Amino acid sequence: MQENHERAALAAHRFGYGARPGDLEKILPDPEKWLLDQLVIPRHSITQPSSGELMRALYDFSKARKDAKKSMAEMPKNPARRFYIEQSAATVLEAINSQTSLSWRLLDFFSNHFSVSAQGNRMRMLAPTLEREAIAPHMLGHFEDMLLAVEQHPAMLIYLDNERSIGPNSRAGKRSKRGLNEGS
Repeated sequence: MQENHERAALAAHRFGYGARPGDLEKILPDPEKWLLDQLVIPRHSITQPSSGELMRALYDFSKARKDAKKSMAEMPKNPARRFYIEQSAATVLEAINSQTSLSWRLLDFFSNHFSVSAQGNRMRMLAPTLEREAIAPHMLGHFEDMLLAVEQHPAMLIYLDNERSIGPNSRAGKRSKRGLNEGS
């Protein structure tokens, strides 16, 4: 019986974020089954904005800032930092309140593996969306599908400067004598 208590505690603490009140009693009969039941795709709040919506907000901010400079009006407040904090806080709360902490811990692992910087307005807006739009939906499927989703996500493209990359043998590459990731 002592061994099963140790296995239950190990399941909750090593593979998840720890046991909540009452969790060990649920885990105790079958720690392996509890772990397998934990493997679900983490669900993020549908109220969080998509990467497209965030890029639109950043575009609107940039346009409003240009207009304010021209007309000497009050400068609008940059939304990037607020969106980053709101998205990050919402994700942490979802993980804390989840009944499937193993899945959230696994999501943390893949998010760390495919990490991007949150430097600059565009990345501050997009970095949190990479996890919920590209990593989480593919986390329990084929790694190849996750890799393709991550590499095609706007946050990763911008982070790796791929949105400015041109092929060295393309017309633009030959004309500018530039190649991959050699943008201005």
